[in-house]
Amino acid sequence: MDPEKMPTQALISYIAGFFTILGTIWSKTSFSITLLRISTGRLRWLVWFIIISVNLVLGVSATIHWTQCWPLKKLWNYNMEGTCLPLQVVQSYQIFASGTLLCRGEEEMRH
Repeated sequence: MDPEKMPTQALISYIAGFFTILGTIWSKTSFSITLLRISTGRLRWLVWFIIISVNLVLGVSATIHWTQCWPLKKLWNYNMEGTCLPLQVVQSYQIFASGTLLCRGEEEMRH
């Protein structure tokens, strides 16, 4: 890989990752809205809880995705001066977000 193209490829990767998170939010919300139409009572409240919690968790994930380094350009230009959140913090939250989605998805499938 040409070292001069790495920043461009890293930027494209970050953009793709962000739209993956956004697509996940939209698809899970869309399916949950379908469930809202056919649910009643407590189940309806559970679906609302799932919608809100998934959107919050993934919204924070998308925010961390773009705000983990300052200045922002340091995300894709590794040699640039600046600071980033510790990699362990970012990875831990992303793993938490993935696990939360897995649990929420299983709950949706049971009902």
